[in-house]
Amino acid sequence: MQKELDKKSSEFLAFIGVIGAAIALTCFIQLLIAMYDFWFNYVFIAIHFYSFIAFITLVSKKRFSVVLVTISAALTFIVSAAYLALGTFSLMVLLFMFYAIVVTVLLFINEYPKKLYHHYLYHKQEAAYWDGKI
Repeated sequence: MQKELDKKSSEFLAFIGVIGAAIALTCFIQLLIAMYDFWFNYVFIAIHFYSFIAFITLVSKKRFSVVLVTISAALTFIVSAAYLALGTFSLMVLLFMFYAIVVTVLLFINEYPKKLYHHYLYHKQEAAYWDGKI
C-alpha cells in the first residue's frame, strides 16, 4: 500500500540531509582552500561534491537517495583512508566519514529504502490520478 511519509520520517530525512550536505560542503571548501596541486585532490573534490549532491537528494526524498548516501559513505571511507595513507589529517573528513556511516546504518535500520519507495509510488499514483483532470 502506497502512502505519504509521516511527519517524523520527513523531518528526520530533512534534518540528516541538511547536516550531511553542510558537512560535505565544509569538506569541499576546506579542500579547495588548503589543497596543493596533486591529482588525488581533484578526485577528493569530486567525491565531496558527490556527497553533497547525495545528501541533497535525501532532503528532497528521492527514492534512490539511500543508495547515493551509501555510496557516499563508502567513498568517504576511501578518502579518509587515502588521507591517512598520504600522511595528512583532516578532522572534518573523519567526522564526515563517521556521520555518513552512522546515517547509512540508521537509514537501513529504520527501513527508509522501503518508505521512500512507497512515497515515490504514492506520488506517481497521485500524478496519474490527476493527469487528465486538470
